[in-house]
Amino acid sequence: MLAIDGVAKAFGGLRVLVDVSFAVGRGETLGLIGPNGAGKTTLFNVITGFLSPDRGGVRFAGTDIVGMKPDQRVRAGLVRTFQKSMVFPELSARENIALAARARRGAGYRWRSSASVTAEADGAAEALLGRARLGHRADEKVGNLSYGDQRIVDVLISLAMAPKLLLLDEPTAGLARQEAERLVELVRNHDDEVAIILIAHDLDIVFGACDRVAVLDLGRLIAIDTPAGIRAHAGAQAAYLGTLAEAS
Repeated sequence: MLAIDGVAKAFGGLRVLVDVSFAVGRGETLGLIGPNGAGKTTLFNVITGFLSPDRGGVRFAGTDIVGMKPDQRVRAGLVRTFQKSMVFPELSARENIALAARARRGAGYRWRSSASVTAEADGAAEALLGRARLGHRADEKVGNLSYGDQRIVDVLISLAMAPKLLLLDEPTAGLARQEAERLVELVRNHDDEVAIILIAHDLDIVFGACDRVAVLDLGRLIAIDTPAGIRAHAGAQAAYLGTLAEAS
């Protein structure tokens, strides 16, 4: 699904990514962890087209996407969330998600004016909200929802765009454990064919949800293995000062 080959990125003299290579298969959930400043979000920005690599390759679904614009990548099925929620607080939960469903189809003025397309988008929004147990709040302004429910809506927006690969940048930050587990479970149960890359600092969430875990430190990929393998990896342990062994 995704193949990263020798990706490097520097800002001035600061090397942020150093020859990073890995692959993610269809339906796989990969955790991406590392200390602050390890290069995790920069890697997401390279994958999604917000930054260009200084060298190296990025292939998605067999296609070289280096040079492809972010919106083109989204239409191809490469979708991401951001650390800061991207919802429209004055719109309802249904409206936020329906807008994303329209955008998936390259919404223009004709698209917005089509009654059939509007109904289809609203139906998709209702279905997603129902699965998230938020159907009863579909017409509530998102700004009036709890922080946890706002983060859920943010993720539902990304799911409405029919991703083949979904990149989640700290979606559980600031959430209580139960809310975080609910959010991750929602994404993992959405579609078995969707690949996921999850950045999170809560190691229990990462180890519990991910098939494999990749560890970045100072821009270098120092380990990629199963959760059990990462717990036992000396380099990963050093990067986290021993906290990996404490994660359940």
